Amino acid sequence: MSSFLCKGNRGAKVVGINLAVLIVFGIVYGVYLNFSDDHWSHSGNDKPFLNGFYASSIIHTSVGFGDFYPKHFIGKILIIIHALFVFLFNLYAGLLACDLI
Repeated sequence: MSSFLCKGNRGAKVVGINLAVLIVFGIVYGVYLNFSDDHWSHSGNDKPFLNGFYASSIIHTSVGFGDFYPKHFIGKILIIIHALFVFLFNLYAGLLACDLI
């Protein structure tokens, strides 16, 4: 895996894209939380964007504490899209790192 970080700026690009996705989905979840008070299980909606970034970081890193999850269909679809994008992008980056593609 060290060759991955040594070949040009691939490692920096992967980190940058992952951070961009984390931020974009944090904003999306924040907007969603701002307009849908009862669609997520969490303690209050006083800081929807902070909670949105919290949800994004939990989903993006696949930690999944279980304290913050969607109750409705739209939130579940957003999480599925987010998780699939992260998985497929990092799978692609891993294959690229190993010179398999």
